[in-house]
Amino acid sequence: MRKLLMILMCIGLCAGVNFATDGFVYVTVGEGESTYVVNQHGHRVDFETKKDVLEGSFYYENTIFAELIMRQKEMNGQVVNVPTFLYGIKNYKNELIEPPVYDRITEMNSGYQLVNGAGLRKIDSDGGLISVVPFDLPESSRIVDEKFGSYIYEIPGGAQGRIDADGTIVETAHAARLTYLSESVIHYHVNAGLLDSEMAGIYGVQIKDVTNGQTLLEYSPGTMGHKVGQNLYAVRNSIGQWTLIDYDGFTLSQRSVSKTPYVNIGIESEGLISFAVRSETGSYLWGYMDRTEKVVIPPKFSHGMPFNKSFAVVSIGDKKGMINRVGTFVISPEVDGINHITKKGIDYYVISLGDYTGLMSSDFHWLIKPTKYTYVNVMSDGIYVVQKTGSTYQTGLLDLMGEVVFPCAYTSISRIEESTYLLTQKDRSTLLDKVSGQEKALPYANARGAGYGKLAVSNDGRKWAIATLDGQVLTEMKYDRIGMFRDYSTTRVK
Repeated sequence: MRKLLMILMCIGLCAGVNFATDGFVYVTVGEGESTYVVNQHGHRVDFETKKDVLEGSFYYENTIFAELIMRQKEMNGQVVNVPTFLYGIKNYKNELIEPPVYDRITEMNSGYQLVNGAGLRKIDSDGGLISVVPFDLPESSRIVDEKFGSYIYEIPGGAQGRIDADGTIVETAHAARLTYLSESVIHYHVNAGLLDSEMAGIYGVQIKDVTNGQTLLEYSPGTMGHKVGQNLYAVRNSIGQWTLIDYDGFTLSQRSVSKTPYVNIGIESEGLISFAVRSETGSYLWGYMDRTEKVVIPPKFSHGMPFNKSFAVVSIGDKKGMINRVGTFVISPEVDGINHITKKGIDYYVISLGDYTGLMSSDFHWLIKPTKYTYVNVMSDGIYVVQKTGSTYQTGLLDLMGEVVFPCAYTSISRIEESTYLLTQKDRSTLLDKVSGQEKALPYANARGAGYGKLAVSNDGRKWAIATLDGQVLTEMKYDRIGMFRDYSTTRVK
């Protein structure tokens, strides 16, 4: 459909749009004798017969959907249920193109690549088969990852191995989990056949160069590990102590364990790594160190998140705050939540405290204190806020300095054009020009923006029509769903 839209944009002359009774959208493009009609697939068609007259499909309405199932997995002689997603494909009319039986679905140019334990299939956007590569795997095997032209598969017992895209098994399933550290180096969690008190697997750690089969690092059962950063790896031994490992893809060297062993190590971010030690009372205290294990911020927090733009969210007890790179608080540890967002290159911090939400600027000054609104979100045109009155939630809009543009008196507020807003109150909708202050009441109980100067309107909330901003109705009020316009003349309807 991207190609179709490019065609429409290049031509720039859309003679009209037809909404057929079968739910398909037919767009007339061109002018004079060059006028022709395309359907929602991007096919050129004869409008009367609906017959394709142009080969090629740019089908954009397809949706990859997921279905959650419980897959049984054996651990130490016991069968446990593990939640698993399977994927399928539907078109915009909710018709099934592929059932949800695939472990992974990847979009290709005008088609899809689908893979599960049975094999690899490639189809076009209409579901037509392009190619099939069968996999000779045990029954009920599944594909859990794809990296560097090969797949990691899992057999019903839970062990994992590797298979090439041509179906050749390059490594039989033997590890509890495989993770690529690089194209040639793989980290293995080796199942020791044991379970801990919480029924979690007890594993050993092995890192191998798969180009020559050389074992670069191996830890006994009871260990586990994860990647910390570039050429840096953390390993936990069987008694819960962590250490760091250097690797460059082919060689590894173990560092000496600190005098006070780490009880947890996080990931590296902006040159700092979060770590935890055990306090005298037995609780975890988090701090930050560099790659050489030099402590930059001493461990004194209940938890520490990775640094982001020179700041990190930390916890003291059940309250959160934010520190800079030397450990000084820029937001006191007195709030319940801190969420960093960026709009138009400007940083903001959404702060939650109890039932209320506030907003801080990039220099940590209050724009909105958490004393009035239950929801705050910064958009390109201002700050959308929600206020609760009794059991009713009302929406308002503030400017980026926190001054009121629209009071909290509306069910919803949406910007239709640069200065035109759609304000909804229960069974009443109004278009308001923010610059001129001119208002226009709409004769519909329900309305929402549909893009490109169009509205989706309804009187009962069930059947919808398309209308312009000046109130002209373009279609009958008969559609169950109207999508957003993709350009000035094309949209989806059902």
